[in-house]
Amino acid sequence: MPISESQRARLRGLLESHVQSANAHELEAIMATFAARTKKALRHDHVRDLLGFPGTGREVEMHYAAFYRFDVEGKLVSERIVMDWSPLVPSV
Repeated sequence: MPISESQRARLRGLLESHVQSANAHELEAIMATFAARTKKALRHDHVRDLLGFPGTGREVEMHYAAFYRFDVEGKLVSERIVMDWSPLVPSV
């Protein structure tokens, strides 16, 4: 489906902003370039093994971001979740 020149210019500007933010390591600015995303945290007690990390019995907070892609009809096409697993790593 072809897009108009104004849509093309808007997308180019969005991509340029995304790349500049990524190069500057500005997480909030990077996240702002995604139209449909959510940034949250899960908090729970780590009592069982999870992905090879043995349970610690302590409360952990794990931050994540979810990115969603939709088709032209507005139906969800894909979802990608990126999670920070570092709270499961035991401190040395």
